Amino acid sequence: MGSGVARKVELQVPSRVLARRLLRWYEKAQRDLPWRDQRDAYPIWVAETMLQQTRIQTVLPYYRRFLESFPRVEDLARAPREEVLSLWSGLGYYRRADNLRRAAQIISREHRGQFPRDRKTALKLPGVGAYTAGAVLSQAYGLPEAILDGNVKRVLARLFCVAEVDTSWEKAFWSLLSELVTEPCIAPRIREFNQALMELGALVCTPRSPSCEECPCELFCEARQAGTQEEVPRSRKQRPAEQLLFISAVILAGRDRVLLTRSFSEPYLQGFWEFPKIRAGAEDIPQRFRSEHSLSLRLVRRLKDVKHQVTFRKLVFTPLLCELLEPAAEHSEWRWADLERESLPVSSYIRKIWKGVNGIV
Repeated sequence: MGSGVARKVELQVPSRVLARRLLRWYEKAQRDLPWRDQRDAYPIWVAETMLQQTRIQTVLPYYRRFLESFPRVEDLARAPREEVLSLWSGLGYYRRADNLRRAAQIISREHRGQFPRDRKTALKLPGVGAYTAGAVLSQAYGLPEAILDGNVKRVLARLFCVAEVDTSWEKAFWSLLSELVTEPCIAPRIREFNQALMELGALVCTPRSPSCEECPCELFCEARQAGTQEEVPRSRKQRPAEQLLFISAVILAGRDRVLLTRSFSEPYLQGFWEFPKIRAGAEDIPQRFRSEHSLSLRLVRRLKDVKHQVTFRKLVFTPLLCELLEPAAEHSEWRWADLERESLPVSSYIRKIWKGVNGIV
């Protein structure tokens, strides 16, 4: 059947059995995470935004630093964009930081500093989709809102032995969850129920080698019964990664200061500071830097290539240690910076290159 066909899924057991087994497991297995006991929507929203396509262990230090700098939504709303991006540097998917700041401004201006309790209003905020809205509303306000992230989707796909989760199956899962969260056995404990579903996918019903013997849903999991838990759901074909090659000029002033320029040429590094760069090619490199950046350079040494992944792009940077033959032209998007002491929004690939520079100078 095509993705346009309406589907319906039904549990093999009553919802109270699912809830009882899942919540008992969660009480024992849950991880101690700083946003778990929060009832303030703001830190929950920050956490859920950071966790989009990012591992928990990666997020934890960023989350703590972010809230130390912006403890209230009003603080984030007033913060300069560069300061917000600096604290996000290295976390990736930087549009999330921009959306978070823009939404904070709307919340401060139009909602008296409170994340909206109404789902439709919440969905109008920049960067807030169905999952984030459900997660914040259920965790902060205890509202019976469903959530469907990658972990929950995988759990449900195995519970119902769905080989490939297309749009129609996603709609069916949303429909099932929307009914479940209003059940009397679940609604009063919606915070724990939603967290338990996600935790089950993260700790037990993992993409590979699921620990079925530890799963509270093992007895009524259709994939487990069919012996196909290792095979479903099938991963969707990933978009082929586009490889982009760059040459970066590392220009020092003494040992500590380096010339940076602000990037506006690529959407994935908008507003970030980086070393002057050109696309790799056969042309004369000094001439390219002269024509594209008005920099007169002498190439001193080639450093180790640095690879960097941005969504479906594989970026490869060849850093060249260079000597500046003439002063850099005055420009608002140039600056001499101390990367060790200054807090600037820079991509993690810049830190990797700088580490290589420190190893030779």
